[in-house]
Amino acid sequence: MIANAQLPFAGGTKLSSATGTVDPQNPLVARGPKQFGTREDFLLLLIEQIKAQDPMDPMDSNEFTAQLVGYTQLEEIISLNEGMSALRKSQDLVGASQLIGKYIEGLDANGSIIAGTVSSVEMIEGEATLVVGDALLLLSQVYTVRDTEKEG
Repeated sequence: MIANAQLPFAGGTKLSSATGTVDPQNPLVARGPKQFGTREDFLLLLIEQIKAQDPMDPMDSNEFTAQLVGYTQLEEIISLNEGMSALRKSQDLVGASQLIGKYIEGLDANGSIIAGTVSSVEMIEGEATLVVGDALLLLSQVYTVRDTEKEG
């Protein structure tokens, strides 16, 4: 195993932190880079830990309770993050829709300047996207907003 940021878990299991390494003692550890923190990851680790414990020396009930509390907290944090993400997307869509009919300027992903009047707004892959003529521009790429093309 490649030595890199090892995280110890009860039962002697060691997980590599997004290194793409494998612990030969635990085939549940992914072979490719993986980010831990999902519900499934936590439950798989907990189940493996329970399976691997010595029946003559079981896990301390306080430690097990603490891990279950950790799982509950993880569930709450994931739910909160999902709610915040949905709220942000909704706010981005509202903000973008207020730009319909406005003259905007921005840089697209290629660094080209996009300028013109916003004709509509679309949600593309979860991002508020402005339609300017034949071009698409993410709300986050806009750097100028005016009522008309030339202020004066």
